[in-house]
Amino acid sequence: MKCVSCGCYFAQETNFGSMFFQEKECPRCLRLLQAKPIIEVLPYSGGRLWYETLLEEEPLNECDRSYLWKKSERSLRSAIHTDQHIEVILFLEELELVSFPKWFPWIKAFGDLWLISLVRFPLERYVMKF
Repeated sequence: MKCVSCGCYFAQETNFGSMFFQEKECPRCLRLLQAKPIIEVLPYSGGRLWYETLLEEEPLNECDRSYLWKKSERSLRSAIHTDQHIEVILFLEELELVSFPKWFPWIKAFGDLWLISLVRFPLERYVMKF
């Protein structure tokens, strides 16, 4: 079978029970899609930062990234429908992390923030400085 997520080929046992229902994703993609998000709360002067990540430190290729970002509706819904008063919701990638010390002082003035990323970045060392 060919995985609809990553495009790699994978073997799947076919028997009478699974003859008419076959998995469309490979075992790795199924594990990625079923991952539960991890939410951390980091305090800083002027507010709190909720940091939601989907994967701990899994290396992803571009195809995996684009597919998982499309499936990140669950994270966005949890940020919008939280009981906390969140001012700003941002999606975080490597590019934003590189320039984090430049833009974070400007955006922290809004108060409580919610950052969403696929892979966990060490934000503690950046946030604690501010």
